[in-house]
Amino acid sequence: MSEVLITLLIIGIIAIITVPVIFAYYQEKSFNSALKKNYSVLSNALSLMQKRDYDDYLNWEFKHGKDFTKSIIEKLTNYLNIVKICDDNDKDCSYPVYTDDGKLHQGFTKDGAVELISSNGFILNDGTVILLDVMQNASANAFCGIYSNLLGGGHNLVFVADVNGVKKPNVVGKDVYAFVLTSDGLKPAGADDDSNCKNKAVNYHWSCTAQKLAE
Repeated sequence: MSEVLITLLIIGIIAIITVPVIFAYYQEKSFNSALKKNYSVLSNALSLMQKRDYDDYLNWEFKHGKDFTKSIIEKLTNYLNIVKICDDNDKDCSYPVYTDDGKLHQGFTKDGAVELISSNGFILNDGTVILLDVMQNASANAFCGIYSNLLGGGHNLVFVADVNGVKKPNVVGKDVYAFVLTSDGLKPAGADDDSNCKNKAVNYHWSCTAQKLAE
């Protein structure tokens, strides 16, 4: 009997050690698969929108503010299966996002305090939450690692996707990723320069996106 108990104890200890590792591995693979799917779907939709609704991307006139970003989202409803366009303080779209060292990500803020995926966004039929923002060229270049010669006239459209929506971990580089629309189409953050991905102190930690897509 004692030998059986010892065996069961050993099996239990091994399970305690290995199950979290296996779960973490499965979760990472699941997130990467969702990332690749979202990138493909969003790229195709934006490509169609560019061809049918707009002229040359480099001549686009981008404007800060909800009216502009929501006008883009409304056009995207023709090319994406969008089930919800977010309103202010919508809990399905507005929640804290973190860096992988556990700090609140400061890429987007509301009222200068808490990091949120803002109301300028939408939810796809698979539960993915996507934020649409307008970012200056210098910011897209420095923080998203996209070369400036591919960017638009002063400002650019940046898409931040949480591949499993409000569910945790809500961490940049794990289930939250960024893409920048360029004259060459949608590019993952870090496609030209992924150095910020190695620096956990950098709040704009978007450049891990390109690395994750390559895995």
